[in-house]
Amino acid sequence: IIAYTDGSALHADYKLHARAGWGVWYGEGSAFNVSAQLQGFVQTSYKAEARALLHVVRTAGVPTCIKCDCKP
Repeated sequence: IIAYTDGSALHADYKLHARAGWGVWYGEGSAFNVSAQLQGFVQTSYKAEARALLHVVRTAGVPTCIKCDCKP
């Protein structure tokens, strides 16, 4: 199984105004596909990427290859 993850932030240069979201895509029609807003006061693209990874860890019942584009 392959899971694709992504996280993004809008207005990332301004901590008080930043808003982030994350998503995971397993494949067409998968019940585990999801996109959501990041919760919490401080929002960054790195935290959004980590939240997407957490979703895969929680939902993957078998060994899974995670495709992530995060490069700190």
